[in-house]
Amino acid sequence: CFTCHGKIEGDTVAEHRHKILEANMNCMLCHKPHSSAQENLLSKDQVALCGQCHKHSFSHPIAKNADGTAIKDPSRGGVLVCGSCHDVHGSKFESMTKADKSRDLCVRCHSQEH
Repeated sequence: CFTCHGKIEGDTVAEHRHKILEANMNCMLCHKPHSSAQENLLSKDQVALCGQCHKHSFSHPIAKNADGTAIKDPSRGGVLVCGSCHDVHGSKFESMTKADKSRDLCVRCHSQEH
């Protein structure tokens, strides 16, 4: 996989990396290479895939509002999913976030006035 996806290989050796990669460097645990109806060739919808091992147990909503409408990701477009805030392969930040959780991560989507 890393022959073509070298940047991802770098993420997998980041300071904070996905634990499953430490034990088993098998990309196909989450991806269906060359054929998937899901974004990033995932084997399932990202929230369902991550939810197999991780329980979403904090107050920030993901995917859908209580009324079933999609929650938009203003940072990258599309629906707000785990990968909106987390580098799912690895990151230099704790909890594999895309930025420092103290404030930088939040202001990517929320205005600095809050």
